[in-house]
Amino acid sequence: DDLAANCWRATVIRPEMVEICRRALTQAAEKAEHHKAVKMLQAIRVTFANQIKKATLFKITATETLDSPPFDPNFITGAWQNTEETRKFLLSKGETPKEKTSVKLLYDKHHLYIGVKCADRSPDTLNFATAGLPRDHWSMGEKFELFLTGQQFDTYQIAFDPVGNLFDARNQKISWNGNYKLQTSVTFDGWSAMLTISFKELGYESKPEKMSIMFLRYNSHKGQKRETSFWHGSRPHNPAGFGDIDFETP
Repeated sequence: DDLAANCWRATVIRPEMVEICRRALTQAAEKAEHHKAVKMLQAIRVTFANQIKKATLFKITATETLDSPPFDPNFITGAWQNTEETRKFLLSKGETPKEKTSVKLLYDKHHLYIGVKCADRSPDTLNFATAGLPRDHWSMGEKFELFLTGQQFDTYQIAFDPVGNLFDARNQKISWNGNYKLQTSVTFDGWSAMLTISFKELGYESKPEKMSIMFLRYNSHKGQKRETSFWHGSRPHNPAGFGDIDFETP
């Protein structure tokens, strides 16, 4: 289903072909005479409507800030208090995850700031590696992962856990070790992280007009099955399935 939704976003919704396709199906249905053709076109139109509904584009607002924001684990002070958060994380079949995850974005002339709060009612039993693992070691425990689209169709992947262990790649190649700042904190109600990355690191000379992003949270507890939640239930396999960043201007 995720591959189908991504394909519909890439080939129909993003190129603004929805109305063109809908009119073509309507015209075809009006000209159909044989009962089998009528029935087939009815089924196609229903499928079209359902797929368009499932593949609706989604976005997150990034609010402009004049100063570098503080790392506040609750993201309620300074410029963080003036920006929207997204909380729509879903499991693979659309279910609501046990724990909440929220993300906020800020930006200035040169940087994108990503604030992540991973709530957890039992942080003492979270399963994650000890700090200081070699970079690009993929831990199977608790972590957060994000994908960003850069210049020249590049896709950047960054994953981190509550104690700052890092995995990153560009176009699935782990030879890329990005130059960015990561701050993390384990709290009484979960853990938080703030990622500061320059637009230049993503191949842009300055803030781009358009940019896409995707989030995943891997919630892992000792002795329990890991739960993976996806932003808006989408998937990271294809940038067509990412959400858009809406760079809000004053």
